[in-house]
Amino acid sequence: MLVIGITGGIGSGKSTICKCFEVLGAPVFFADTVARNLYTESEELMRFVVSEIGEESYNNGKPDYTFIASKVFSNPDLIHRLERKIHPLVGERFEEWRSHLNSPYVLREAAILIESGSYNTCDEVVLVQAPMELRIQWIMKRNTSTQEEIDRRIRLQWTDEQKRPFAHHILNNDNMSLLMPSILKLDHRWKNGISAES
Repeated sequence: MLVIGITGGIGSGKSTICKCFEVLGAPVFFADTVARNLYTESEELMRFVVSEIGEESYNNGKPDYTFIASKVFSNPDLIHRLERKIHPLVGERFEEWRSHLNSPYVLREAAILIESGSYNTCDEVVLVQAPMELRIQWIMKRNTSTQEEIDRRIRLQWTDEQKRPFAHHILNNDNMSLLMPSILKLDHRWKNGISAES
C-alpha cells in the first residue's frame, strides 16, 4: 500500500483535491481534522493545553479554538511545543487507521506535512499550490479570520518555494489549470503501484 502525502499552504485547496481522490475510491486521512479532534479525545493533550495555554482553553469540557489560536499563533515557541506533542499522536492515529485498510494507496493530508517531518513516512508527496490572493479570498470566505490573522498563519508556514524540493508532484490550483486530468493520471499511477521509488 502506497502512502501519498498531500500538502499545501492554508487556503490552497488541498482538502477539495483530496475529496476528488475520495470520489475515485482513495481513502484519505485528514491529519488536520484528526489533530483538531485530539483536543477532546486525548487526555494527554488536554492536560498539556491547560498547563501551557491556560484553563480558559476549555469551556465546559469543550475546546475554545479561538482562544487557543490567539495564544498559539502569537507565540512561535508555544506552537513548536504544541506540535511536538500533537504530531506523534496523529502519527499513531494514522497507523491505526491504515492498518484496517486494503487499498493500493492512501492519502495523508496535512498542512505541515513537510515542516513536521511526516513526509518521511510517505512514498510520494503532492504539493497543492495556489496564488496568494486566491488563498486569502478562499480563507476569508470559509471563516471569520481577519486579514492580520490570516497573514500571521501564512507566515508561520513554509512557502511553496521551500516545499517544492520535497514534492514529487505539484498541482496548481489557480482557477486556470485543469486539475482533473492530473488527478486521474496520479490515481491511475498509484493504483498500479507506481511510486517515485519504483
